Amino acid sequence: VGNRKLLLEGGVSIPLQAETYLAEMEEYAKTGILVAYDGAFIGILIVSDPLKREAAVVIEGLKKMGILPVMVTGDNLRTARSIAKE
Repeated sequence: VGNRKLLLEGGVSIPLQAETYLAEMEEYAKTGILVAYDGAFIGILIVSDPLKREAAVVIEGLKKMGILPVMVTGDNLRTARSIAKE
């Protein structure tokens, strides 16, 4: 159980269909957790952490105060960009 890098380092081949689905989910600010068993890919778990409603208001308030908000995340670039758009 882990990310692309972990599975690939473990010698697990990730099917193209799974890679495509994972990339699509990342565009919607969702994170995929890849699952393998006995060296074979078996599936993807998708999780998301929705933004709080007040996030946009807080960010706008910071900008009005002259503060440049910066996002720091452990997510991949596609997920981070999707969250930033929200």
